[in-house]
Amino acid sequence: MEIEYYKKYSSDRYKNTETNYLTILTPFQKEYVKKANHHAAALLRSNPLIDSIINNTVRIRRYDILSRYQDHNNSPSVRSMHSCNIVFIYNGNAYLYSIYEDELLWIGGDIACRQQARNKVFIVGLNDVLNLSRFYSEFCLYISNLDAGHVLYNIKHVLGHLSVDYYQYSHINGKPIMDKLSLDRSSYYISFMLELDAPVVLDDEQMPADAGISFDVRLQKKFDELAPTTYVKPLLKEYANESISEKKYMDHKEIEFLPLSEKVRRNSAHTMVGNFNLDESFIHFQIEDAMKLLKQSEKILSSPFVEYCFLARENENVLRLYSITGETSIIEGDFSTLMFDDHRFFDLKTYKVVFICYSKTASIYETGLRNLLITCGEIMQITALYASSAGYSFRPMKNHNDHYIKRILSLHDEYEVNYIGVLCNSPVTQISFDI
Repeated sequence: MEIEYYKKYSSDRYKNTETNYLTILTPFQKEYVKKANHHAAALLRSNPLIDSIINNTVRIRRYDILSRYQDHNNSPSVRSMHSCNIVFIYNGNAYLYSIYEDELLWIGGDIACRQQARNKVFIVGLNDVLNLSRFYSEFCLYISNLDAGHVLYNIKHVLGHLSVDYYQYSHINGKPIMDKLSLDRSSYYISFMLELDAPVVLDDEQMPADAGISFDVRLQKKFDELAPTTYVKPLLKEYANESISEKKYMDHKEIEFLPLSEKVRRNSAHTMVGNFNLDESFIHFQIEDAMKLLKQSEKILSSPFVEYCFLARENENVLRLYSITGETSIIEGDFSTLMFDDHRFFDLKTYKVVFICYSKTASIYETGLRNLLITCGEIMQITALYASSAGYSFRPMKNHNDHYIKRILSLHDEYEVNYIGVLCNSPVTQISFDI
C-alpha cells in the first residue's frame, strides 16, 4: 500500500488533496495532551544532553507577530503544526516533550524492555497527523514524515557534535510502546527511534509515588476522523502492528558537524511582507562546501536512496546544475517555473539557489515510505543548518512544479521529486521576539 500511496500523493498531490477533504470534528488545539501536576521528569530534563537535544530540535525559539504561523523552533514543520514531537523512554517509562509547556510529561510506564536495554535511553519520533489532515487530507502522512526528518537530523546533529554513540532503528516494533501510552492512537505513529546509553541513571524509586500521568484529551471521543481515508488509516495500523525490530550503529566519526546554535536562522516567508531577495548575492553560501557536508553525512541518513542537487541561477533562463556526483553543468530553466507560487508570498525572480531532493519510486520497496521521506527531511535540514552558519535563511517547501523539475533535470518516470528548499534572505526585519 505504501507504493500506491506514494505514487498518488507525490506529483499529483495537488489534484488528489483538493478533491478529498476530511471532516474533522475535534476542536483544534496545538497540543492535546493534558499536563498532570507533577515533576516526574525533572531530573531527566536537567541532564545537559537531554536538555541540549530538546533545545536544538523542538523547543520554541521565536514568535513572529505578523505571521500566520507564529511559533518556530529549529525544526521546520508544515504550518508550524509541529506534527513530529519526541518521546524519551527510559527504564520502561515514557516522557513526551510538551512544546508549549516546555516540560517533559510522563505519558506511560511498564513499557517492556529487554534486560540489556536497562539504562538505555530511546529517543522516539512520535507523529500526530490529525491537525495536518484538516488542511491536507491524506497528504498529511507524507508531509509529517518530512517534518520528522528535520527533527531527527537535529537530534543527530547534537549527538554527533557531542560525540555520543547511538543506534537507529530501520524497523520499529512499536506496539509494545504504543500500547502503554495514554494517547489517542487513531492519529499517532512512530516515525523513528534512536537508542543510546543513558546519560543519567535514574532509580525507579526516584519516580514520585503520587506522579499523575498526562493523557490525551481525545481519548474521550467516540469517533475516528481518519477512518474514511483510503491510505492513511490502513498505513497507521500497519505501522502500529509492525513486529520487526532492526537497528544499525550510526558511525558519525569523520563528519565535520557544524557548531550548535540554539537559534537557527529561519524565514518561513509567511509574513505580510513575504520573502524577497533583492540585492542579495549569497556570496557566503558555497555550494561546493554544502555538497561536501551532505556527502560526509550520507552514512548517518535513514536511507541511502535519496538523491539531491543544487540549481543556481546564472542568468535569465540559464541555470548551473550541481549534481550529487560532484559534476556541474549548464542547463536551461526558469526559476519562476520551478515553484508553484500559490500564495504570492515569494519573489521568484530574485531567488538564486534552489535545492532539490528526488528518488526512484521503486526505492520504497527497499527502504519503506517512512525512511525514504524522513531522509529527505534530514538532507534538507543539513542544508538549512549550513545556510544558517553562512548567515542566510533557508525555506523548505513542497509547493513546486514536479513535472517541470523532472523535465529540466532529465528525470524519467521512475523518479519523483520529494522536497525542495530555497536559499533566502529578507531585507525586511520581521516583527518577532526570541525566547
